[in-house]
Parts: sequence; structure tokens; C-alpha cells
Amino acid sequence: MPAMPRYEYRGKYPVVAPGAWVAPTASLIGDVVIEDGASIWFNSTLRGDMAQIVVGKGSSVQDNVVIHTEEGGPTKIGSGCMIGHGATVHSSLLDDDVVIGGRAVLAGSNRVGAGAMIQPAAVLPEGATVPAAAIMDGVPARPVGRVDDEARQRARERIARDRLLAAGYASDPD
Repeated sequence: MPAMPRYEYRGKYPVVAPGAWVAPTASLIGDVVIEDGASIWFNSTLRGDMAQIVVGKGSSVQDNVVIHTEEGGPTKIGSGCMIGHGATVHSSLLDDDVVIGGRAVLAGSNRVGAGAMIQPAAVLPEGATVPAAAIMDGVPARPVGRVDDEARQRARERIARDRLLAAGYASDPD
């Protein structure tokens, strides 16, 4: 598989841990750190040109995700998180085990507590804080429940499947 695009910006170059996998069509720009076991899927863009982006251990950033920052506003994604297809995460801090549903938007300066879930296509307004284990839905996103053990287990299983799939891609040289 061909190497993915990594672009230096203002002297900062993306760093990818040896145990992480990045799809060849994903783009990493500037101050981006991908930790061990994380996966960055096809056509995702992580643009750390204004502040740092960190994707934590074992996290999955699925296809077509956009992660960006503001000056002085980093994006940090904790360990064991899943960012769903087509989501946008802007200058936000996510604790461990957070699930962001497909096409959801974190508008900026958001803080998402451990184990929380943002439902697909929900829009978290700028500056919103999400408590640990909360389920957020709607436009604008509002609390609609709490994550139970069954939902948490389903999320862990999806993330584990992504790790296995990423390992398959990583071991295939073509």
C-alpha cells in the first residue's frame, strides 16, 4: 500500500507511532501525533496547522473525518475513542472511550467526558461541555440519556473490529 501524505507545516511534522495505521489516502498536516494502536481511515484529514492534534492509543478515526484546530485550541482525542464516518471535530478535548457518531459536528472548544456518546449527525455547539457517559443528540445536541453497559460494550466491539481491520491493512504491502 502506498505511503499516506504527511505534510510539514511551520517546522512541525506529523508523528505516527510504529503500531498505528494510517490509510494511504488520509492526510496528516503539521503538529499531529498518532499514538500506538490508533487507526486513521481513508480520506480523513487531520490538520494540525494552528495547534496540536493528538489521537490517543487504540482510537479509530474513520473514513472522511475532518479534525482541525484553532490557534491555541488543540484537539486531543483520548484512548479507545471512535470518531465515526464523516464527522468533524474542531479544537476539542475528548476523554477516553468517547464515541462520536458519523457526520456529527463538534463546533469548537468542546470538552467531552469519558465514555460519552455523540449521536450520528448531532451538532455540539461551540463551547459545549458533555458530562462523562452522557448521550447527546440533536441540532443543537442536548443530553438524551446515559451510556449503559450494553452500549459501552457494543462500542468497544466496534473499536476492536477496527483494530483488526487496520492490522490487516498494515500487513498487506499492496
